[in-house]
Order: sequence, then C-alpha cells, then structure tokens
Amino acid sequence: MTDVCSTLFAIGQVSELIDRREALRSDPAWRQLLQDWGGRFDRAGSDGMMEYRVELYSAPAGPGKIQPTRETGNWRTYDATDGLGSGFVWDVFQDRDGYIWCTCYGGGVARFDGHTFQKFTTKEGLAHNEVACGFEAADGRVWFGTEGGISVFDGERFETMTTEHGLPHNEVADIIPGRGRRHLALYRKRRQPLRWYELSQPRQQ
Repeated sequence: MTDVCSTLFAIGQVSELIDRREALRSDPAWRQLLQDWGGRFDRAGSDGMMEYRVELYSAPAGPGKIQPTRETGNWRTYDATDGLGSGFVWDVFQDRDGYIWCTCYGGGVARFDGHTFQKFTTKEGLAHNEVACGFEAADGRVWFGTEGGISVFDGERFETMTTEHGLPHNEVADIIPGRGRRHLALYRKRRQPLRWYELSQPRQQ
C-alpha cells in the first residue's frame, strides 16, 4: 500500500499475480481495510479507499546477493542489512569525491565509499528521515529534499530550510540544480498539483 507498507508474495508465473489482484479487488474485507486505512493515514483516493498496487518485484534467486549476468559482469544487491537506512531508495547520485549517496524513504540518507555505508538521519541533523531526492551543488555542498524541508550538508553538518525560513511547503519532491547560487524546487502537497519555486542557497555560517 502506497507509502505505508508492503508485502511480498512468491509466485510461479504472471497469471498468479493477475488472479491475486482480482481476488483482492472483490474481497469485502480487503476493501473495508482500505477504507479504514485511507482515513487513518490520510491516503484515501477518490473512492474513499487507500491506494495500493499489486506489481511484480524480481530479485536474484538462490543464496547470496551477487547475480552473474551474461556479458555485463555481476549485479550486487544492497539493502538495510548492508547499512542502507531502508530498502526503499528514492534517489542515487555520486559526488565529486566519488561517494555514492542513496536517499531512503524512512531511513534518511546513506553515503557509500565502495565498501561500507554511513547513515545520516534526524539524529545527525537531517530535516526528516523520508528523503525523496538529492544532488551535489557547484560549491560541493549536498542538497536533500525531504518531507520536512530542505537539508544541505557541508561535509560536517546539516543546515535545514523549512516553511519557517520561507519555503512554501515542507514536502519537497525534487530539487533541480540551477546555475550559480539558485536552484528550483518541486513541492508535493497532497491532493494538489506539483508547483515550482525558486530558492537561494542557505547562507554560510
């Protein structure tokens, strides 16, 4: 169920997915649960029920996490057991020092040096642990769009901007790098269209 929880079911063929999806749609108990949760978590759609998806999720079979592929080497899968904040990764990007950054839904951000992950959450000063996006600005600072505002990491600490500092909304869906000291931010306000705003970088302190 979107943004709230997920469940994995093992299936042998695609037809089983279709059968399970149709069974859920016609299940009165399932529909009642969606109505209850839609109101409880403020995720109700136009029909009054929480939105949900039944989709295919594929993962390497067998022991281990390294899956060989023909002519392209190996795939290596990382998850929370390796140090990621969660298994739900919104965005991945690399900074000028070679670090790989992963923004996680509910798990903050994680910086990967090729061997281990270092996690950053609200305990380290991040605005919110639900992080949708990130990028490195021209000055080397790393920007993150979260559900609690925008956080900027200078290598040592986070500086955060929220509605108290002039942001129109705290739920930031994306930040588009601009030229110089200005960038564009996309905000997602529930049941309203995405809107564009322009913002300046926070001042150095």
